[in-house]
Amino acid sequence: MVMRVSGKIKFIDDPAMRAKCIEERPFVKNFGITEPSNPLLTLFQIYTGEAYFWTMADSMKEAELPRIKF
Repeated sequence: MVMRVSGKIKFIDDPAMRAKCIEERPFVKNFGITEPSNPLLTLFQIYTGEAYFWTMADSMKEAELPRIKF
């Protein structure tokens, strides 16, 4: 199952939050991101939009799936 999300985003350029992301998600280091200043690390917040859940069985029926608005 896949969750699909669309909406409007706000980029986050908070050095403390960037450092916390690297600390709490060790897999990020596998991408070579070890410092908060690395431009490969992009943080954002989806502040309004909609989401829905999709499986291969839903192919070609996406318009019929219920949406969750936020």
